[in-house]
Amino acid sequence: SAGFAYVNEGTITNSYANARVSGEERAAGFVYSNQNGGCVTSSFSTGSVIATQEGGVAYGFAQYSEDGILQNAYAAPYQLDGSYVYRFANANIEAPQCYWLNVNYVWSEELAGECGTGISYEELSQMAQMERARGIVTEYPFPLMSMESEYTMEFHGDWPAMAEPIEIIVEDNNIVE
Repeated sequence: SAGFAYVNEGTITNSYANARVSGEERAAGFVYSNQNGGCVTSSFSTGSVIATQEGGVAYGFAQYSEDGILQNAYAAPYQLDGSYVYRFANANIEAPQCYWLNVNYVWSEELAGECGTGISYEELSQMAQMERARGIVTEYPFPLMSMESEYTMEFHGDWPAMAEPIEIIVEDNNIVE
């Protein structure tokens, strides 16, 4: 099972999966198999990824990428659980500019190898700020899980923020303003 696409042979860009992914033998946060020229760029996965069977494998972003491209992406799960886990993808995958958040979210017998680069929340946020400071309009990095609560998101560049907050007043379970 996978959070966004099971098999990709086309182009996926500027996308994300915020899902609870569960599979018996294998589970991937974004795409299970990226193959035959498939291209995934400027995308991320968050949520939980769980392989439930004994010996099951959980992948933060992707399981397999043969003759495909994974680039400019990251995995930010709040839970990555399996007998074996890969924080981004299978270790034999080439994934330039791909990251996995280096936080304590892994429940596993064994980290099975690394693809991509470990990065902190602060480093990811700084990457977004540097791009904006240089005047580069970018869709990356995308939102990430907040450290305040594992079920909320902080946005770092893909949706514009409102100039002023909107105040909503509720009285007797009805919205007044």
